[in-house]
Amino acid sequence: MGNSDIECEMEDGLKEMRKFYEEFKIKNESSQEVRDFLANAFQDEALLSRFLRGRKFRTQYAWDTLRRYAETRFDTYPDIFTDDIPKSVVHMRENLSMGFLKQRDKEGRRIAYFKTTEWDADKATLKDVTAASVRIFERLLHDEDGINNGIVFIQECSGMTLKHATHYTLPAMLRIINLYWYAYPVKLKAVYFVNFPYILTFLYRIVKPFLPKKLKERLLLTPPSRKFEDLHKQISPDKLPKCLGGHLELEEAADLAFLDG
Repeated sequence: MGNSDIECEMEDGLKEMRKFYEEFKIKNESSQEVRDFLANAFQDEALLSRFLRGRKFRTQYAWDTLRRYAETRFDTYPDIFTDDIPKSVVHMRENLSMGFLKQRDKEGRRIAYFKTTEWDADKATLKDVTAASVRIFERLLHDEDGINNGIVFIQECSGMTLKHATHYTLPAMLRIINLYWYAYPVKLKAVYFVNFPYILTFLYRIVKPFLPKKLKERLLLTPPSRKFEDLHKQISPDKLPKCLGGHLELEEAADLAFLDG
């Protein structure tokens, strides 16, 4: 598709999204905060275009995602989108327990990661961890690379115990799905849980019926006995930090410039 075709598709998509928004205004639904956010959003053509591109110019899908983002942020999970990171997980941001890597996977997609060894389940809830990770994910709203190509996510689970498992209630897991799958115009192209402990497999069985079909297809759970073998079939260890079975120091592998940009 040439640039002129993309420009035409973008122009048509923006017009269609504005029609959806006008219908929304007439119905006078959602909270005042959501309506205010959407009113500002429709003055920001760059933001609208990112939602369109992220949803492959499917205008209904793009509008639904934008509206869901606003409702998630202001109505459903406002305690996740606070100004400050919960104190219980500040150290996890500071010591690079979560973030993005400089290298891409073999398809050229950004790699997000979370190593759980620094998560103290006695002091921090899964909601706290989610609140910290949301701030990282927000960077993708301004990232053409992530919007256009999607990302992959790796969670290294070797530090997880029964205490961690107690935080994975069904509402908590549904919150994660509602946030990262439905409320952002960024596609999760692959999700890897490595060194996934047996104690968490029963939790996966509980949430599995609620997972979107595409997410199930893109999800890889590997037990401690496999270590990083299956992950390395997808992403070379030359591109990964040692905490993910790779060859790099985490400080060298992590993309600090992207997070601070």
